[in-house]
This record gives sequence, structure tokens and C-alpha cells, in this order.
Amino acid sequence: MMTADELNESVSVLRSSGRINDSSTFHGCCIYEPTKQEVASWQPGDSVDRRLDLVVRHEGEVYEARVSITRGEVDRWEAVPNVVPRVGFVELFKVMDACRNDSDFQKALKDRGIDDPSKVQI
Repeated sequence: MMTADELNESVSVLRSSGRINDSSTFHGCCIYEPTKQEVASWQPGDSVDRRLDLVVRHEGEVYEARVSITRGEVDRWEAVPNVVPRVGFVELFKVMDACRNDSDFQKALKDRGIDDPSKVQI
């Protein structure tokens, strides 16, 4: 199971590497599953390199990242062209706010007898 500390550490590693900034958004994160070769070569007493795979949107581009929490390094930072990441909560709330603050939307609500846009589920 991934912990909040591991997720925070992966963000710190990406930030300190200069690959992300405050406007970067995250659209997916999971624990990296090691290859069969890595698993087969593991011996009792060997350390485990804990890594996370992340989907990051940065400056209009989408990247797939692999971050080693154990080593504090970015193993992979690859642009994925022509894709749009899944919508996250931040984007959903921005859409809801944009709708509620849109004068045409507010007028359409008033035409239907609704005076308070905050009471509308978007």
C-alpha cells in the first residue's frame, strides 16, 4: 500500500529535480511493479527500491514519471504526446466554479426560477 509520505516524497523529488512547479498537476499514481527479472534476482536481506509511477501535467504537456522513493531519484520522465490526462478534482471544481460564475448559465437558471447557483449540482 502506498502511503501519503511516499506520495509527498515523490512530489518533493520531482520538484527538487526541476521537473515540476506549483502549477503542475497529478493525474495518477501507483506503486511501480518490478519486472520479473528484478523479483527473481531478489535475495533475503536485499533492500527493496520503492518506486512510484505518476502521470503529471506540466506546462501543458503530459509526462509519465517513475520516482524512486528509496534513492530520491527520478528514474523516468517521458513526455506522452497527444493525450489528455483524466480529469482530477481540481479541474472539476474549476469547471463547477466557471459554470456558476457564467452570466449565461446564471440567466438560464433564473429563467427556470433558480436564484442561487450554489444549490445546483454540476
